[in-house]
Amino acid sequence: MKDRKFSGRSLTVISAAAVVVMVLITALSAFLFQRLIDKSLEGTEKTEIKYYSYHFALVAPDYDDPFWVSVWNAANESAGGMDAYVEWVGRELQEEFSLTELMRAAIEASVDGILVKPDGSSEMNELINEAVERGIPVITMLSDALGSERQGFMGYNSYDLGLIYGEQVLKAIEEYEAQVLVEPQGAVLKNDPLKVTVLFDNESAVNDQNIILSGIVETVESSGSQTETSISIVTTDNRNVFGAEEAIRELVVNPLSAPDVLICLNSTNTLCAYQAVVDYNRVGSVVILGYYDSEDILGAVKKNIIQATVSVDSSEIGSGACVALYECVVSGRTNDYAVGSLNVITSENVDRYLSANKKAEVNS
Repeated sequence: MKDRKFSGRSLTVISAAAVVVMVLITALSAFLFQRLIDKSLEGTEKTEIKYYSYHFALVAPDYDDPFWVSVWNAANESAGGMDAYVEWVGRELQEEFSLTELMRAAIEASVDGILVKPDGSSEMNELINEAVERGIPVITMLSDALGSERQGFMGYNSYDLGLIYGEQVLKAIEEYEAQVLVEPQGAVLKNDPLKVTVLFDNESAVNDQNIILSGIVETVESSGSQTETSISIVTTDNRNVFGAEEAIRELVVNPLSAPDVLICLNSTNTLCAYQAVVDYNRVGSVVILGYYDSEDILGAVKKNIIQATVSVDSSEIGSGACVALYECVVSGRTNDYAVGSLNVITSENVDRYLSANKKAEVNS
């Protein structure tokens, strides 16, 4: 009996000791695990989840386009003061989706409002109408959706943009005429017409781009220039930057298609054209007329690789559209049509814009 009692007591002691050891091991493991977490987070800030009263959606092309990145940032900056957040739909996804598919996603997410750059399709107009019918206000940007139920538009006058590009084409013609031989009667000796190519993109409304083209053509045709000019269009695939790069590279390199003047209607094509003429030794042979005023584009203007670029105030577009959307959501007020400013930047005034950009970086 004594042996049995001793044996039972021993088992109890051993069991108790085992429990204590397990508790100590668990506590030590937890301590070490927390130490590892703390170590891994050293030098990083704690992430705070912020909640907003309003969730807006931005439906726009080309997530790498400097112009649209700036529009999105400006919209979010304004939204922050209105207890709202602007989500760029699809930006975090690897798979590519069309603008209409992204618009559908925004509607199904039941966001509080939508900022969209329409692609000119009837399907997009139908989606805008559906959003409005479901109580989601819609503001269009840069391209309008004529005939739709959208509540407002924020952009510029496409025809005015065409006139601006047309004036720059005339300057390119003047420079060309100054370099070629001229007969005593004043007729320019040139076998082929001066080739002007306007780059359209498949993510923008064709109607808006045609209006820009009309402004260019009318300006050139009414100038009375002695130089015969041929104006054509080439459409690039702007669903990804590689498609645009390839199309512009082939255009610039091929002696049969290489233009004398290349007009770019978005910042992605402007940067691709700039890179192509540099990479393939075509600087001076192709006159580039660009779009937007990013740091790289302004640098190319300063180097005279880009003759001129048209500055569209992306902050004005993003902020103005967001404010219009907020007012529509909160009070039902709408501003049907708001036009932003267009400015021409050349080597003569580019330093002013470069300085302004540097000041903005310092203050941000």
